[in-house]
Amino acid sequence: MNKKVIFFEVEGGTDKGPDGYRPDTMPMVDALKQRGQDAEVIFFDVTKKQQIFDYVKEHGAAYVSRINPGNLQHEEEYFTMLRELCHVGVIGMPHPDAMISYGSKDVLSKLTTTNLVPDDTFAYYTIEAFKSQFPTSLALTERVLKQNRGSTGEGIWRVKLVEPLAEGLAEVAKHKATRDRLAPLHQLPAGQRRESLGLCLRREALRPCHRRISRGRRFG
Repeated sequence: MNKKVIFFEVEGGTDKGPDGYRPDTMPMVDALKQRGQDAEVIFFDVTKKQQIFDYVKEHGAAYVSRINPGNLQHEEEYFTMLRELCHVGVIGMPHPDAMISYGSKDVLSKLTTTNLVPDDTFAYYTIEAFKSQFPTSLALTERVLKQNRGSTGEGIWRVKLVEPLAEGLAEVAKHKATRDRLAPLHQLPAGQRRESLGLCLRREALRPCHRRISRGRRFG
């Protein structure tokens, strides 16, 4: 039996197109089918985890995870299922342990001693650390802020001063590192403007996605 490549998606989230899929999922599915490799999309549902596992174990040659961690409430259950699938011989693309190790942005701050990452890359784990360190780095050059998790192109801001600092100053005054001193925060790519630095630290709320008309498999 010709087994399938399974693409995992999840309902909802801001990373979906009008058809309910991440924009590049169906092009990959269609490209595999054009080359004679069967493929399909399965929407992960934690209440149907065992059914999904049994189906993929029987019918899947490999899986491709298309689920943005920020859109998944039951992340650990999902990763556990993926590990079990890898254990029974389904090829993981990627393995869940690799997703955990490299799926967050703070890994970049751990690679500053290599040629892969600029040495002025920082991770802020508290609001206090952000308020203390960010003004100094902003005084040197414009900065790009990224939220720690996610891969949808959202939660990314370019921050720069409206006017250069006076000669001899090495830090933006902390009490002025606000709207009167900073240019508006432009999300990259073009999207909704953010006017508060606090939003870059943690943004858990998810907006509703487009009305779904997708064809992915669901287990009922």
